[in-house]
Amino acid sequence: MSPQEEKMMPKIVRYLNGEATVAERQQVDTWIASSSENKKYLEELKSTWEHTDSIKDFDAIDVDQQWNMFKEKTGIETAKTPVFSLTKLWKVAAAILVLIAGTWYMSQSFNNQIILIAESGQENRFELPDGSVVWLNTNSELSYSKDFGGEKGKVRALNLEGEAYFEVAKNPKKPFEVTVNDTKTQVLGTSFNLRENLDTKSVSLVLVTGKVAFSNATTKEIVHPGEQVESNADGSLIKTKTVGQNFLAWKTGVLVFENSTLEDALQDIADFYQIRVDAVEEQLKHCTLTIKFQKEPIEVVLETLKTLYNVTYRKDASGNYQLTGGGC
Repeated sequence: MSPQEEKMMPKIVRYLNGEATVAERQQVDTWIASSSENKKYLEELKSTWEHTDSIKDFDAIDVDQQWNMFKEKTGIETAKTPVFSLTKLWKVAAAILVLIAGTWYMSQSFNNQIILIAESGQENRFELPDGSVVWLNTNSELSYSKDFGGEKGKVRALNLEGEAYFEVAKNPKKPFEVTVNDTKTQVLGTSFNLRENLDTKSVSLVLVTGKVAFSNATTKEIVHPGEQVESNADGSLIKTKTVGQNFLAWKTGVLVFENSTLEDALQDIADFYQIRVDAVEEQLKHCTLTIKFQKEPIEVVLETLKTLYNVTYRKDASGNYQLTGGGC
């Protein structure tokens, strides 16, 4: 199995089970379309997936044992060992590992890499070997060498997919460097939020404390507290003042709005719940909102908006919401 296939495997498992996010489905679809070999590989996986129910010893698979063996071989870590029920997702994942993925977890790249995977519904807090702490947003992944922070490397290098918040332990002799797409964030000791947007192909950083250097292939910006910077698909870097405090809502579970326009508030709500929430009427978008939500279900948030603005909301087949009617 190639390194690219290794990287895609967790997303492919969720894709085959119908539990992938919209962004993950797009990633897998793009990966399939990129080559005939990828398409053939997925068809083989799909065939295995569809026939697992007929495998003679399928029900005898010890999912916990296979998962622990897999983590031990690969270096993959999770914030908490999953409590597996005998669902098709993990039974089949285990079956795939048993049937076709032996060479995957024995590969050289996994022998040299630690991969942190964020689980849904968990805190996903990890302490790195250098004492730094990272929180990963759901479906995000962070990888680094087993020699991270050791004598061989000049920097403490990591690769991120998704979103993470870092509290970096100071070490002036070994800069802390995070790669996302074609961007690099380099620090000595600080705290910041880093996010990859799969839809727009942009990468954004919000600095909380300290100072960081944020760069792409052509440009570099020094970012100070109270500033944020975004790398766009065209290669440009845009640095602005940090607006609002909801960039960390995914970590804290708290959404705070203080005279925010409803248009901006709905975007923060959409980011937090990983859905789309749109106001149909243009005038409704300019209403203001001052309120605090703390780990509330999306239905509670929508019912609150319904009461405040006399709107009607409906959920479509994709799980997204539209607000209609109402006003300030």
